[in-house]
Amino acid sequence: MALRAGWGHYYQAPNFASLFERFEREIEWNLFETIRLKPERAVHYLAGAEWLPGPGYTAKLEGYYQQLGDLVVSTDSTYNYVPNNSGKGFASGVEVFLQKRPSRQARLTGWVSYSYGVTEEQNPAEPMHPRDFDQRHTANLVGSLGLGRGWSLESRYG
Repeated sequence: MALRAGWGHYYQAPNFASLFERFEREIEWNLFETIRLKPERAVHYLAGAEWLPGPGYTAKLEGYYQQLGDLVVSTDSTYNYVPNNSGKGFASGVEVFLQKRPSRQARLTGWVSYSYGVTEEQNPAEPMHPRDFDQRHTANLVGSLGLGRGWSLESRYG
């Protein structure tokens, strides 16, 4: 069994094209307001375990938490919505993964995974709410069946 853990500080510059799509309002853009936007920041924490439950199999269980700060949100500036870095939030989740590793003897290989995650944000004017890309449940299934003579049948779901 292998245990893993990690953490890090990450920064991302605001994506101005997505700001226009996200706020769907007239945003007053000028040099003085735009130049005040700072990079969004996140502190990531990750812990997990990996083990071999049987010959040819790998299993993993991982959990994560991300503390989000300086998120770009909009606030009312008289008649226009002006973006600023007053948002905060979090993302957390777990993933379970099981893989049947390829080998000369195994005709069937692949993996299955399931993830549960939550990501929410808040600005000073609103309560905590799901972020635009919040996706609670994710399932993946990938398989390959060796047919012989260099041929295989592969499929993917998720």
